[in-house]
Amino acid sequence: MKRNLLVMSLLVLLGSTLFAQETPRLAITPSRATVVVGQTKMFRAVDARGVPDNSVRWDTPFQQMEGSGADVMVTYMRAGDYEISAHIPGASASAHLKVIEGDELPEGTEKWVLDNLPGCKTKRIIPAVPAAGSDNDVFSVEECPRGQVVRALSAEGLENWRTGLPEDTKINSDDLANLQPKSLLGASVCDNLKVGMTKDETKLAVRSSDLQPPLNPAGDLWTLEEPRGECRITFIGGRVTKWKKIIGN
Repeated sequence: MKRNLLVMSLLVLLGSTLFAQETPRLAITPSRATVVVGQTKMFRAVDARGVPDNSVRWDTPFQQMEGSGADVMVTYMRAGDYEISAHIPGASASAHLKVIEGDELPEGTEKWVLDNLPGCKTKRIIPAVPAAGSDNDVFSVEECPRGQVVRALSAEGLENWRTGLPEDTKINSDDLANLQPKSLLGASVCDNLKVGMTKDETKLAVRSSDLQPPLNPAGDLWTLEEPRGECRITFIGGRVTKWKKIIGN
C-alpha cells in the first residue's frame, strides 16, 4: 500500500512539473527584438494564460522606460545587446533587445521573435481577419504534447491571449476570428496545487487572489472560478489536502 501511494505521489508531482513546463507562470513578449538606436520598443508581460500580467515588476539597466503594469516601452541610446526582465513573487522572465546603429533596420531584419512554449513547435502562422476592437495581427498555431495552442499576437509581437484546441482540430482564419481564449488545453489551475500548501501559497500557485468564500460553514472548502468551470480546494488546518476540477460546458 505504501509503495502504491509513493508511486501515485510521484506521478502527481511529475504531472504538475510537466504542466508547469508547458505553461510558464510568467513570460515576456516578444521574446527577442531588434531596433535602431533611439527607437522605442514595447514589451508585455503575460501570465500562464497568455494574458497581460499587471502585477509584474520590471528591471532593465541603461535605458529610458515608460509605462507600468503589463506593458512597458524602452528606448536605448547606445548600440548593444540588452536584457529586459520582469518579476513576480516566485517567478521571473526575460527578453532580449538588440540595438544597432543606423537610421532604419537593414532589409530582411527580423523585427521581433516569439519563442515557442516549452515542448511546442510552430505549426502555422495565420494572418488575423480585421475585427472591431481587436489588435490581433497574426495567430501563431503551435503543436504541443497535449494538443494545439493558438496564440493571438499584435503587430508588435505582444501576446494578447492563448487558447488550447484538440490535436485534430482544423483551423482557418474565419474560425480564429470568432475564437475566444480559454484555459490552456482545458487544463485547470488545480494542476499547480500540492498537498500541504497554505492558503497564501495556494493563491500564489493559482496566480489569483480571488479564492471565493467558503462553500461550507466549516470554512475548509474553497472554490476558484475558471473559464471552463472551477477548481474546488479542500483545506484542513489551513493547508491543502485535496482538490477537484469541476469542468463546465
